[in-house]
Amino acid sequence: MIPYFGRHGCKQFIRGKPIRFGYKAWVMALANGYCLNFDIYQGKNVQSDFEESYGLGERVVLDFADILKRNFEDIQFSLFFDNYFTSPR
Repeated sequence: MIPYFGRHGCKQFIRGKPIRFGYKAWVMALANGYCLNFDIYQGKNVQSDFEESYGLGERVVLDFADILKRNFEDIQFSLFFDNYFTSPR
């Protein structure tokens, strides 16, 4: 969460978090901290069929995995993420 207290349509509110107001950012980074890609959450997508069948967490992981497969075809990757992105599927 990137803190922000001004007015903007993409600003999120998460009750009970240390940073309650701001922009929610999904970041794909290497183990040493270098950022490979990021995505600012802008609310529910217009193309919601994919999001409805998988959910927000799965969509983020699959989008980042697709970016890795497209740009680095010959390299194998291991993806690590926190418990927000885990699900039975």
